Order: sequence, then C-alpha cells, then structure tokens
Amino acid sequence: MLTFAKLSKDQITQTDWSAQAITAMLPSNLSLQPDADEIVFAATLDGQIIALAALDGKLPNLLPTGGMLCGLFVLPEYRRQGVGRMLVGLAAGAVMEMGAYFLRAKSPDTDEAAAFAQKIGFRPEPASNDTLVLLDLTDTKGLRQH
Repeated sequence: MLTFAKLSKDQITQTDWSAQAITAMLPSNLSLQPDADEIVFAATLDGQIIALAALDGKLPNLLPTGGMLCGLFVLPEYRRQGVGRMLVGLAAGAVMEMGAYFLRAKSPDTDEAAAFAQKIGFRPEPASNDTLVLLDLTDTKGLRQH
C-alpha cells in the first residue's frame, strides 16, 4: 500500500537508511538528522521508502517570502505516477502553514526534472539569474492531477 507522510524526528532517527534504496540518490548535504531544520516527507510502499522530499524548515530571507524545497527524490521505477507531485503538494502545504505563499527550488539539472518542475507550475525566478525556480502557491493548478 502506498502511503505519504511527514517523517517525525523519531522516524528519521529510527529508519535504517542503509536498507533503503532511495539513500543512493540522496546528496551528502541532505542530513536526515533529527536536529536538522529539514522537514522530510516520504512516500512508502510496502515498508520501503520510494520517494523523499526535503523542505528547509526555516523561511529564507528572500522576497517574496517562501519556503525552499531542498530536494525531491523519486526512485526511477515510480516516476510519472504522481508520487513527486504529491510530495511537492505536501511541502507546499507545510510552507503555507508557515505563512508563506511561494515555494522555491534550485533549477532542475536534468531535462526530466525540468519538465516535471514546469508541468507542476515552477517558473524561473527572474531575480535569481535562473538559479532558482518559484512556485506561486496561490495558483496550484499544476499540483492537481489532470
């Protein structure tokens, strides 16, 4: 059964990350430590984490005020099935709970990731010289499956 959840600090600590296939996709700067400021969302299928989204738990000092998506990782065999879209939706909800209405991310580095980001509504942030993309959470049509 496919489930989506925000991981608690205890769940992050108790997860055997060495037994999770998703770990191989994670960059070294994603700490997955309980004292980190990251908010982590996971998609789990039959006890295995098949996708993760990490959100900076602090709002950066950028205008317009918005949260920063630190990473989105979906195992290749589960892509194009709505898993990434759902995790971005959960991250967007957390940002709105923080009182912000924009979600930022680093510009995607692959064509597949760029197509996904564009499809769900991320647009280049003009003031960032194309190093960031911005999702306006007041218009979330892209987060809904068609």
